[in-house]
Amino acid sequence: MYDAIDDPENAGGIDNTEFENTDIPSPFDIPLPEKNFIGPHDRDQIRDWVLEINMDGSVGQSLPLRRCGQCGCDIYECSLACGGCNEKWQPCIISGLPLVKNDAVCCKICN
Repeated sequence: MYDAIDDPENAGGIDNTEFENTDIPSPFDIPLPEKNFIGPHDRDQIRDWVLEINMDGSVGQSLPLRRCGQCGCDIYECSLACGGCNEKWQPCIISGLPLVKNDAVCCKICN
């Protein structure tokens, strides 16, 4: 994204395939800021860190999935909506994760 902000005319190289079946907005649907918030030195440090954790193999190459209770589709575990059947879940007020029926805990006083 850093390079796309610096040169919006050549922003077509953004790969969004991992996020296609999620409710994470596409970077093509969000307006880019007019300028970057960090400098080139910080950008390089972030890139080096991302490359380092990817090379050591501790980070997987796919998003964690869960099965939709309504239609059975595999969806990103943090999605608040299923792309297959449009089932929706409320977000947890603390974590933002979806409140799936069998995982949800409600207050005994106010529900």
